[in-house]
Amino acid sequence: MRLRIPGSEPLRSRAKGLNSVLVERRRLLHRRTGAAIESLYRDRLENHYANLARHYRHSDDVAKAVEYLRLASEQAVEQLAYSEAAADLKAAIALVGGLPEGTDRLRIELALHITEGSIVTVLHGIGSQERERAFERACEISERLGDTTSLLRGSIFLSFLYIARGDPVRSREICSRHIEWPSSPVWWKYLHPRIGLSNSAPFSAAI
Repeated sequence: MRLRIPGSEPLRSRAKGLNSVLVERRRLLHRRTGAAIESLYRDRLENHYANLARHYRHSDDVAKAVEYLRLASEQAVEQLAYSEAAADLKAAIALVGGLPEGTDRLRIELALHITEGSIVTVLHGIGSQERERAFERACEISERLGDTTSLLRGSIFLSFLYIARGDPVRSREICSRHIEWPSSPVWWKYLHPRIGLSNSAPFSAAI
């Protein structure tokens, strides 16, 4: 049996209210700090992407948080800091659902997952589950947007994932969802320069 101390309920309610106020004040402080950095260093913001991402991530400005996390991630990739890049992307993807629904949000999420697919390939390998999840989501969003170019690229990347796993049949099935293959594998030499991929004997054999 729990003993209830007289007068304790108002104290709990007051503590919750105070905590809520403190959270809002912290969010406002982070937003103002981010805005101050943008104002002070507007001519060289690229030197401050990581700080801007951190501050806006803890503010109520979801759009800027996602944008600066994306920029910080891309910058980390340029510096070969792939673990940091992956962490920033993961945070951006977690926040993107807070943006207004619509085509713009889908395009932002698509770009994040395409970049994620490249980063996790370096960290976990071409046949990794992380890469599979990233490009499956990219294909799903591409279909919703009617973006055939991104859908083609995502399907090809997934097909190579299954080739790496030693499953050429699954590789062909993935691409056949969206592509009507010519009867001859000669199509490949015309396709691969346009999507930035090299030739693949195992994939041609699977056709």
